[in-house]
Amino acid sequence: MIVEFQTRGASAIDYEIDGQLDPILTVTRGQTYVFQRDDSGHPLYIKAALGSGETGRYDDGVENNGSADPDLDVTFYVPDDAPDTLFYQCGVHYQMNGRINVVSAEASVTTTAIVDEVLVPEQLIHSDFTPGSNGHSVAMLIGSAFGSEYLDDYFGIGLSLMDDGMNLSEMANLIVETGLVESIAGASHADWVTHVYENVTGVSADPSIVSIFVEQLDSGAATKAELLVAASALDSLGEQINLVGLQSDGLEYLTY
Repeated sequence: MIVEFQTRGASAIDYEIDGQLDPILTVTRGQTYVFQRDDSGHPLYIKAALGSGETGRYDDGVENNGSADPDLDVTFYVPDDAPDTLFYQCGVHYQMNGRINVVSAEASVTTTAIVDEVLVPEQLIHSDFTPGSNGHSVAMLIGSAFGSEYLDDYFGIGLSLMDDGMNLSEMANLIVETGLVESIAGASHADWVTHVYENVTGVSADPSIVSIFVEQLDSGAATKAELLVAASALDSLGEQINLVGLQSDGLEYLTY
């Protein structure tokens, strides 16, 4: 028996599977499942553990795992020795993921895949933005990479990752790996530097300043992740993201 999942990228944060955002899926050992893809730009991996890129990929019984070709469906024949918990995850956008519960036929209520539940993010307010806190680090890094207007979009996932042990450099590398900054600013190093400079200072960058950082990136003297970490420590960035206001009023965000 083959069960099909209709899969598409709803955004850079969510997969939509059979009309649900990031559902928990249940699959049965010995059955075959096909993720029918409509997700250009969102290579779908089956994984044993969540991680950026292909980290944690689980290939046993999987065809076209992580293929960048949206016309190639991901087919998963669930082995008898598959672990009880697996994941589906985009190879480009870390936060696009969901859990797969793996059961044996005798333990399954039905031989078809079912949606156990839909994870509904909880809205909370974060108010600790003191220097050195996770909230401060995440807000500053998001501000430098994307700009203050993206705090609402990315603060929740960033805080969750840092609370789970990811450090600032690792988070900066993750941002670089996703290519999200380039999708906003443009593909060239000059575009990237100009965008980050304006996020941090609130003014347009002088071409001579841009050329200094572009040369560092071109030569390998610095990486984008290193520049993001350095930018996130600048006082001028705190003014651009209204750090005083965040500390006073808090920031509403969604948990993931």
